[in-house]
Amino acid sequence: LQILHDLTTKSPLPFLDGSIAIAYTSHVIEHIENEDVQYLFDEIFRCLEPGGYFRITCPDIDLEYDAYSNDDLSFWRTPNAYGTFNGSVGQCFLDHFASSLTATHPFAKTTLTDVDLKVIFSTMPKEKALDYIIRQIPNEMLNKYPGDHVNWFNKSKILNMLRKSKFTDVYESGFGQSKNVILRNTRYFDNTCPNLSLYVECRKAF
Repeated sequence: LQILHDLTTKSPLPFLDGSIAIAYTSHVIEHIENEDVQYLFDEIFRCLEPGGYFRITCPDIDLEYDAYSNDDLSFWRTPNAYGTFNGSVGQCFLDHFASSLTATHPFAKTTLTDVDLKVIFSTMPKEKALDYIIRQIPNEMLNKYPGDHVNWFNKSKILNMLRKSKFTDVYESGFGQSKNVILRNTRYFDNTCPNLSLYVECRKAF
């Protein structure tokens, strides 16, 4: 069964309250803005049955920032969503949280150079710099190109958002390390870009 649902519309997920046992999202939340992610988390909380699990995996901006800081081009193994290699560590890094600002984006109207990135990160704390950069994404690019990354996440940001959605049992996990036996099956879960992914899980209280 396939259900099409636009996560940017703020419309309820098509499930009854407390009607699902497990929710899983893999490499989705970096494609939508914070308010849409928060709404999604609220909806998952509503839909989960007491004791139900919610697992999230997405690019880990802290791992990626370390690779950027260490000039580690080999960290990024694949081309971007448009089949193009970004060519520099700075552009690879930028592609993973603000794709439309890269020099190789085929529809870019605003771009940041590697020099621009160095200036931004040298003059602002890391998370403030990341927020500043994603605010530079032109409004018309948001949601227009679903393959684009438009957001960033690390452990603390996701855990705080989950707590805001009333989850109390929240914790960092790891590849294939779910507390739920079904979610430990890496044939079906956790198999997207494990080298750069963050794994976070929570459980709805009984």
